[in-house]
Amino acid sequence: MPVFLRRLSLGLFLIAATSAVLLLSDLGSRRDAAAQARAQPGRQVSIALLQHASQSILDDGREGMVKGLAELGWEQGRNARIRFFNAEGDANVAQSIARQMAAGGHDLLLTITTVSLQAVANANRAGKTPHVFGLVSDPYAAGVGISRENHLDHPPHLTGFATMQPVDACLRTARELNPGLRRLGAIFNPAEPNSLAQMKVARATCAALGITLEEGNAENASSAPEAAAAVIARGVDALWLPGDVAVLVALDGIVAAARKARIPVLTVTPPSVRKGTLFDLGADYFEIGRQTGRLAGEVLNGRSPATIPVGPLMAENLCLNRQALAGLREGWSFPPALVARAQLILDEQGREQPRATAAAPAASPPPPAGRTFTLGFAAFAPDPQLDLCQKGLLDGLRELGFTEGQNLRVVRQHAQGEVVNILPMIRNFDSSEVDVIVPFSTPVLQASFQARAKPVVFTYVTDPVAAGAGRSFTDHLPHVTGIGSLTPVEDIVAALTRLLPSVRRIGTVYNSGEANSVKIISLLRESTRRRGIELVELTAASTNEVLQAAQGIVSRQVDVFYLTSDNTAFLAYDGIRKVCQEARLPLVAEDPDAAARGALMGAGPGFYHSGKAAAPLLARVLGGESPAGIPMANVAVNEIRIGREAIPRLGLSLDPALIAELEGKR
Repeated sequence: MPVFLRRLSLGLFLIAATSAVLLLSDLGSRRDAAAQARAQPGRQVSIALLQHASQSILDDGREGMVKGLAELGWEQGRNARIRFFNAEGDANVAQSIARQMAAGGHDLLLTITTVSLQAVANANRAGKTPHVFGLVSDPYAAGVGISRENHLDHPPHLTGFATMQPVDACLRTARELNPGLRRLGAIFNPAEPNSLAQMKVARATCAALGITLEEGNAENASSAPEAAAAVIARGVDALWLPGDVAVLVALDGIVAAARKARIPVLTVTPPSVRKGTLFDLGADYFEIGRQTGRLAGEVLNGRSPATIPVGPLMAENLCLNRQALAGLREGWSFPPALVARAQLILDEQGREQPRATAAAPAASPPPPAGRTFTLGFAAFAPDPQLDLCQKGLLDGLRELGFTEGQNLRVVRQHAQGEVVNILPMIRNFDSSEVDVIVPFSTPVLQASFQARAKPVVFTYVTDPVAAGAGRSFTDHLPHVTGIGSLTPVEDIVAALTRLLPSVRRIGTVYNSGEANSVKIISLLRESTRRRGIELVELTAASTNEVLQAAQGIVSRQVDVFYLTSDNTAFLAYDGIRKVCQEARLPLVAEDPDAAARGALMGAGPGFYHSGKAAAPLLARVLGGESPAGIPMANVAVNEIRIGREAIPRLGLSLDPALIAELEGKR
């Protein structure tokens, strides 16, 4: 029996090895065929493209893919034959088409939407044909073997882009349009993974904003208007629609029901304003499609999908509809700053008034083979939050193919907490061999404005516009770009007053010489003033003065100590925490991780997220793109955490349900 088993095992091994060789040979022959098609006039590669439904945004994505392929040399009718398939919203039809595509002897498979990705990935599980996907919100949750933690961990024949719609930014924009927004309806198909991913973000954001989210399920397009009517009957102030194919197919009926109730419809799928929504804040799907097409072109040109990380790609697009304002209940308006950002505006008669569109974010280029890049990390002083931010940045770069110790070298310097040391540090980097200067914190960013030889990509900065990096996120210094993380002060104060309703006096310490701190304090003053809360302020020009100022705040009998993201004050966090603990005074800090370090509440974007959000921008600069064409941005991840350890120490009794709600847990 053992001899028989050994022979059987050997036979199975030989069969598996032979199959693997044949598969690799088949993939290689397909790449060779693609190269030959390009080199020899008259020969064509075969491409099959599947989109899930006939919908304007999906059509835009398809057209973008064709354009991107052409930009990489693969033109329909010349050296490429593209067959277009459409499942018309039917999942069973999608699976049937997917089987046909996988068995059709094509050189490349292209898909649009999550449902199409899943259908073709399952049909092409053997990996006989390279597969590139786009217009997918969360491919990591699609169940096709793509790792969220390591973007290079995916089936070797499969790659594409993750385009999670900016749900958080969309809902915060809704509150900006109507500060009185309290109840929001949402319609989605629970069977779509991308819809579930967006709803998870929507729940967390609504909890942070104090908005009640009323949810309605629509399993298909025919049931969506009925679900919308049921949600409207609950007295919502607006309807919000995620990027859900089934729901968006029924957009006309949903808009009609909302208009009858005199409430607006909001989406993350531009340009739905053309069908009557009030505003859309989402992706430019033509641009996403174009970048996907270019990626597909790279695969046809011989690049292995196994070497391409499945990373994020977002080209933001804001559309406004003035005509939809007519007849709404009171409270809705378009602030001038929002109008200035819009790429498309419909006037009161529904006529389109296109605006100048900022350069759309491009896909991060792959790192050139055989080259090592050098980054100059310039910081104000060592601190745990800085470590988190740098970790996030390096994690993000690694997902994009830049790994420290392999093709990336990092030179770290800090100014030892002394402002006078910052400019010499920047000048030293500017004259060194580093490829990019990476400033962490506002004062270091401001010093980097004087860099002459090196590009600058920043993070760990509250508000780059207030710091002087530019007049807007698109109109900025030509050698500078990066990620800001403007703290949601209004949301934090709102959460604080819900947690501690009896608060009447809040104390804070900040450095009036820091531009971003001045901006945050102005927001804090306004937020507390509206609530009838007295804000007690003291300034500190250096870290040595912070503790003395903190003791002064405590002596003034405040109810809460509010620690902003001020660099000078945060360097003395441990001392401030000790002062507050001795006085049994609740500490609230603009850092989610502070909840694990003795604060009653930590809130803000989170420094890890701030760092990771800068990685795609930095990768683009390392790839040779000028910062001048890369818009600055704010990180879109905001968190609230409650320090459980601080609750009994302060003698507080807090409602667990309220804590769960504030932390965005349902």
